[in-house]
Amino acid sequence: MGNRLYKKFMLEIIDSRVRDQCVESDILALGTPAALLLQQGYKEIVPTQSTQRMPHLTTSNLYLRSSNAGNLLCMQLLNKELGVTVERKYVCGGQFEIQVETECPMFKGLDTRQLVLLTNGGFTLEKREQQCNDYIRRTVGHDKIVLSSGFDSAVCASLLHKALLRGDESSRKQVLIRVMVHYANIAAKEHDLLNRIEIGTSEEERLLLEVLSSHNQYVATLLPIRTVGVQGDCRTCSYCVVLSSDQTQPNWSDLATCAHLISRECHEVNRVYYLFGKAVRELVTDITPTYLTGNILATLREADYLVNKILRDSGCYKKLAQMPIALIPFHFDRDLS
Repeated sequence: MGNRLYKKFMLEIIDSRVRDQCVESDILALGTPAALLLQQGYKEIVPTQSTQRMPHLTTSNLYLRSSNAGNLLCMQLLNKELGVTVERKYVCGGQFEIQVETECPMFKGLDTRQLVLLTNGGFTLEKREQQCNDYIRRTVGHDKIVLSSGFDSAVCASLLHKALLRGDESSRKQVLIRVMVHYANIAAKEHDLLNRIEIGTSEEERLLLEVLSSHNQYVATLLPIRTVGVQGDCRTCSYCVVLSSDQTQPNWSDLATCAHLISRECHEVNRVYYLFGKAVRELVTDITPTYLTGNILATLREADYLVNKILRDSGCYKKLAQMPIALIPFHFDRDLS
């Protein structure tokens, strides 16, 4: 009973989605004769069951026009009617050589053997594009590229732009947050990102930025990792920024103001931290591959013990709601030599 109710519920959802597109639809039995469907003037068929679960149906129904998803399903059903087995293999897509019937008008003039891209199963266009982007990044590296004109070059330029833009975007975010923490010095100069800050802040906030940046020598560093946070009413997974300084006693009120403005103006940043110790002078680009091995977990437990001990000894343990301990997979100001 429960299974039938579920199927009915799913059918009603599909019917509702179709009607939302201002298209009239009816729910019919799968065994409805093709002649009746043609007589009633139906323009499209949306099959809603897998080939394994479908009961016997009139084969002529499969030759009627179906939706894109239905076309694939109908092709599977035709194979089933012809005694062919359709099953998923370990390779769901990629380039394969197939044989085509050149007598068919669709393949007229083509060679019998054709190299084609099969994208059914888990091999989606998004995955294909990601493979292209990964290949471009590995091949290009930091070299410059020259493209000629033409359609193919336009396609290549689009892929190159998307594949290689990530580093440029990170650099631009890094420059933006440093402009904000050094606003007093940079405001006197011409910089293209000053206009973005002026648009997104009020005059009072810009004066506050100028005062804060003139009194404090903070350094803002964009980290090459993402953190889960809340921006507005949504949970986001975005970059985080650390503020650091050579000052022995940080001004927490000023830091809170800087953190608020940075996360508001740079929407790709959802967390701002303060890093104790000396100011970070170099960009963080080198990530150390880290896994949950025994020694890593032992280090994490030791760090958690020391932090909680310091909090208890200082009398601050009950003043904090939470203080999670995490290991981050990189060094600050690592000696590259």
